[in-house]
Amino acid sequence: MIASLLLHSPDLFKGLREAVHLIVTGDPAVIDTTERTLLTAVKATGIAAMVGLPLGCGLGIGRFPGRRVLLVIGNSLTRVPPVVIGVLVLLLVMPASPFGGGPLAAFNWYTGTGSIVFAQTLLAVPVVIALTATAVQRVPVVLLEQARAFGAPGWKRGMLALREARSAVLAAILVALGLTIATIGAIIASGSQEFVRVPPPCRGDCSAAVTLAVGTLFNFRTSSGGAFGQDTEPLAVAYAVILIGLFFILAAGLTFLQQNRTSWVAGGQT
Repeated sequence: MIASLLLHSPDLFKGLREAVHLIVTGDPAVIDTTERTLLTAVKATGIAAMVGLPLGCGLGIGRFPGRRVLLVIGNSLTRVPPVVIGVLVLLLVMPASPFGGGPLAAFNWYTGTGSIVFAQTLLAVPVVIALTATAVQRVPVVLLEQARAFGAPGWKRGMLALREARSAVLAAILVALGLTIATIGAIIASGSQEFVRVPPPCRGDCSAAVTLAVGTLFNFRTSSGGAFGQDTEPLAVAYAVILIGLFFILAAGLTFLQQNRTSWVAGGQT
C-alpha cells in the first residue's frame, strides 16, 4: 500500500500543484463557484435564522401543551436526507410534473437559484430550531423568572434567553451554515437548471458554475472518463481544498464560541 502511494505520488502532487495554482491565480471558475456557494449558503442560513431562532426559543423556554411533541418533530427533521428535501422542493417549484404544476411554480425558482436557496433553507431551519431550543433550555430558570416578575413580556424573556445563550446560538447558526455549504443531494434533486447543468471548466464565462460541493463531485466524476476530460480533476481538487478551508474556518469559530462563554447579566465566564 505504501509502495503504491509512493509510486503514484508524483501524479498526486501534480494535481495538488495545479489545484493550488488555480486558487492562487484566481481562476474564474474557482472564484465564481466560491462566490455562488457562499452567497446561496448565507442567504439560506440567514432565512433559517430568522425563522428558526424565534421558533427554537419558543420551544426551549415555552410551557404549553404539545411542546415535547414539537421538540421531537424538530429534532427528527434534522435527520431528513437532503435528497428528500430536494425532491420535495422539485415538486413544489417545478412548472410541470406528473402531479401538475407546483404550488410555488409562479415564483420561477426552478429556472434560477431560488430552488437551491429554498432547499438549503428547509435543511437549515430544523437544525437552527433544535440547537436553539437546546441552548436556551440551559439558561438558568431563575433568571427568566426574575424577568417575568419584573413584568417582562414573553418576547423580551425570549430575547434575554437568546442573549444569555448567544454562544450556543451562534454555534447553531455556524452549524447550519456548514450544512448549506456542503449540501449536494438537495441541490441535485431539486433540479435547478442553473446549478445541475455542469459546464466544462470555464476560463472566462462562468455564468453557469455550480456550488463547491457539487462541482467537486461532478468534476471528479467526469475526469475519470466523462465528457469534460482530465483537465477537470485539478478544478475538482481546488474546490475540495476551498471546502476544507471553509470548514476549518467554521470549526475555528465553533471552538472560539465554546471556549468563550460569558453572561451579560452575571458578568464573566460561565
